[in-house]
Amino acid sequence: MATRPANADVQLVTPRPEDAERVAAWIADANEGYWVAPQTRLPITPSDVRGWEKRGHEPHVLVHDDDPVGYGELNVLNGPAGRYWLGHILVNPTLRGQGFGRLLVERLLRRAFVERDASRVNLVVFTENAPAIATYHVCGFRQDGFETHTFPVYRRTERLLRMMIRRNDYLLERSAPT
Repeated sequence: MATRPANADVQLVTPRPEDAERVAAWIADANEGYWVAPQTRLPITPSDVRGWEKRGHEPHVLVHDDDPVGYGELNVLNGPAGRYWLGHILVNPTLRGQGFGRLLVERLLRRAFVERDASRVNLVVFTENAPAIATYHVCGFRQDGFETHTFPVYRRTERLLRMMIRRNDYLLERSAPT
């Protein structure tokens, strides 16, 4: 069982095929499944999780003490412009509130800005998902308006909060004295 993470104790790695079973099992209920993957019919299966990997989508697992504790994707939004988006951000429900979500997002941002030379990273989040919004704020994301998305699987249209962080803001926050 993982404990509170220290920065050095986590790694962002490429998921192994068997990690999809754990990730699918982390989806605690129908509402959470809808928030994490509103284009995917419930129940979300390991095959669904593996299907999220496609061209331009880069899945990652956050590992602590050799155990997967989080999942997220760094996806190309506009490659030539250096724009990326984060998707399917999910932490093991038994470990939420311990900082793993923050570390997952921070590691994904480092991959985007340091390794991929991104100019900006976006995401969208359901407005009712206050814990996720708070985590994204702590990681430097700022509100950037709203987007309306239609999810045919659920026959619903939702207004989602769009958040973003620019490269310069990311670099400034990391260079500021603490």
